[in-house]
Amino acid sequence: RIVGAVGRMVAKIAISGAAGRMGRRLCALICKDPNAELVQCIEYAENPLQGKKIKDVEPEADSEVVLQPQLQPGADVVIDFSSPAGTTAMAKRAEELGIALVIGTTAKDFEWRAEIKKSSGKVPLIHAQNFSLGVNLMFKVAAQIAASLGEEFDIEIVEGHHHHKVDAPSGTAMGIAGAICDSTGRDVQKDLIYGREGQVGKRTTKEVGVHALRMGSEIGLHTAYYASEYERLEFTHRASSRDVFAAGAIRAAKWIVGKVLNPNTHKTSRQLSSSPKPQPLDAGQRPKPDFRSPTWSLSLTLAASEILSPKPCNAACGVL
Repeated sequence: RIVGAVGRMVAKIAISGAAGRMGRRLCALICKDPNAELVQCIEYAENPLQGKKIKDVEPEADSEVVLQPQLQPGADVVIDFSSPAGTTAMAKRAEELGIALVIGTTAKDFEWRAEIKKSSGKVPLIHAQNFSLGVNLMFKVAAQIAASLGEEFDIEIVEGHHHHKVDAPSGTAMGIAGAICDSTGRDVQKDLIYGREGQVGKRTTKEVGVHALRMGSEIGLHTAYYASEYERLEFTHRASSRDVFAAGAIRAAKWIVGKVLNPNTHKTSRQLSSSPKPQPLDAGQRPKPDFRSPTWSLSLTLAASEILSPKPCNAACGVL
C-alpha cells in the first residue's frame, strides 16, 4: 500500500461528476495532495467529454485518468457532488463494490435524504449539507442564537448562489434551518416557509422563512436574520472559492480511509459497533472491514471539529 506524507496511507479517490464545477476542483486539489490519489473520474454516459483525460477538462488536474461512465473496483472512496438521481445510483454501485462514500449532493427532499442514509449500514458514508468548516460552525452557532433569543425574534434565512444552480433552497440553507428548528422545538417539515406571495396572513411566531437568490457568479452566500420589534441581528457566511467545499470533502474522504481502511486504526474507527476485531494482515494486504452495522452516526459539530479539522479523531464514520 502506498504511504504518503508523514506516513499516512494514500487515499485512492474516485470523483463522481468529475466534469462539473465542483468535480473539476476536486480533481485539481486531489492531484496536489500527497496523501490522495485520483484513480477514477466518473460522468454520465451521454456526457460529450466521455473518454477525455481529466487534465484536458481541468488544466490544474495533472492526471492521465479518463472520464468513464461507471464506478469500477479499485477506489477506496468515491466523492459525489452530482444530482439526487445520480447520487442514488452511485450509492447503489458503491454498495455493490464495497467502496466508501462522501456525498455533497443536496436536496430539499426529506425522503431522498433518508433513503441515502440507508447506505451507511453497508459502507462508510459521510453525507453533509456543506463541507466548509465555517458553515458547520454556522449551523451550531445559528441554532444557539435562535435558542437564546426566544420567540420574540422572527427568524428568516436568505441564501444566494450563481444562476447555474438548479436546486433551491440550498442544502446549506436547509442545514441552518434544520439546526434552528432542532434547537427551538420547531418542525422542519411544517414550520419552514419557502418564500411568500399574495395574502399569506400575519406571520406566526413558529415560522422560519427560507428564501433563495440566484444571481451572477455567487459561490455561496447565507444569512440568518433574527429580528425583534427593537433590533436585528444578521449572521452571514460567504464562500470565496469552491475550493473550500472541495478541500473539506477530500479531508473527509481521507479521514474514512485513515480510520476505516487502515488496520492500525481499524479498532478505533469501529468503536461504536459490535463488529469482531480484525484479523492480523500480511504486509500489503487490504483489510476487509464489516460495514453491516447501522451505527454510523456523527453530529454536525463532530463533523466540523473532527473530520474537517486536520487533527486526528477517534470517532466512527457517519451520516451528517
